[in-house]
Amino acid sequence: MEPLAPGTIFQGRYEILAKLGEGGFGQVYHARQLVTRQEVAIKVLRALHATNESHIARFQREMQLCAQLYHPNIVRLIDSGQAEPDLLYTVFEYVPGKTLTDLLATEGALPPWEAAHLMLQVLDALACAHKKGDIHRDLKPQNIMVTTTGVRRNALVLDFGLGTLPSEDQEELARITRTREVLGTPTYAAPEQLRGEPVKEGADLYSWGLIFLECLTG
Repeated sequence: MEPLAPGTIFQGRYEILAKLGEGGFGQVYHARQLVTRQEVAIKVLRALHATNESHIARFQREMQLCAQLYHPNIVRLIDSGQAEPDLLYTVFEYVPGKTLTDLLATEGALPPWEAAHLMLQVLDALACAHKKGDIHRDLKPQNIMVTTTGVRRNALVLDFGLGTLPSEDQEELARITRTREVLGTPTYAAPEQLRGEPVKEGADLYSWGLIFLECLTG
């Protein structure tokens, strides 16, 4: 699909304010809900992949995963649906701030007390997901937002789109994960994930540990 220009009214409910970025098969926009004036982030599936069963399945699973998770350090799902023609979208709360990637690039190593504060929040968010049987599988600084809306900076985890639903069996997972395809970011992925083996909660903890080390060393 063509990028949505600022001022575009999306689905009759959201005004596009700006493009926030894009990933392998999605685009993210900063928008405003017309009735409530609430600022939101809208993620849409690229038209390039609209007929790709694997990508559509991953996108829909992100909606299902996020709908099951309620935690102050996990970004909240607000809305989701399918627009014509063949356009899938999800709407999340907008988190003002910057990614942990940008924060570390700007400030370098964080003070140990602040690194511990942020990463313990991430760990608690993962515990919430793991309790429901959900594994993130792509935890990295780019998927952690650091917000400054309060007295202290706080962390929120984004993008559970590569996680696994508790109800999924290996046949369903194989349909979504193509043969020999590695889901996640190799720099932060656990060894078993790089080998294409089934992953458990420990894979998220491996990534968490690497990120914590990066916070401490810059």
